[in-house]
Amino acid sequence: MAQYVVRQGDCFASIAAHWGIDVDELSGLGDNDRYSEEGHSPHQLRPGDVVEVPDQPPNRATSFSSGGSKTYSVPIPTVQFRMRLKDQRGRAHADKRYELVVSERTYEGRTDGDGWLEQRVPARATDGDLFVWLNDADEHPWEIPLTIGGLDPSSEETGVVQRLHNLGFGTAFNGKEGLTQALEEFQRSEGLAATGLLDDGTRDRLRARSSE
Repeated sequence: MAQYVVRQGDCFASIAAHWGIDVDELSGLGDNDRYSEEGHSPHQLRPGDVVEVPDQPPNRATSFSSGGSKTYSVPIPTVQFRMRLKDQRGRAHADKRYELVVSERTYEGRTDGDGWLEQRVPARATDGDLFVWLNDADEHPWEIPLTIGGLDPSSEETGVVQRLHNLGFGTAFNGKEGLTQALEEFQRSEGLAATGLLDDGTRDRLRARSSE
């Protein structure tokens, strides 16, 4: 086996897709399962983490006779993209038309009643653009550049900040005070004690709302 050093935006799904194997196979190589055993989601890896990978991608070459033809169907590994849209007062952008552009493909839809949009996108995608029409008659939509797969582990403060932001809380952080306020808002929305502290219950609820 070889070793791959994780870069920002990598996750098990994108690494597995690059090497032409599935996530379960990658997780079973070497001691890769330690990431799950340590309480991390395999979808979040830190830059600098080391993941065991095959020595080389599998040989998928095939042969056919001259003048012949074959048709192939190749599944593209995907991951779930999930995002919540709110206005500056914390109100959900419900039932808003959107277009999500990822890997030169456009996905169209509308946010649900709580402002959520969910879409499976290619596992190797690292960026995209989201266009949202706050009013269907608007000529120019709201454009949001996206970084896909760039979440840090929820065990780190940066990962907590990223998840809160994705859920629509604390979109303008200002140091510790801003994080405390965002945590209080999230806790109130979940019916938890609004302490502003990142206790185990709050972290678990945050991960659940982030579909981990």
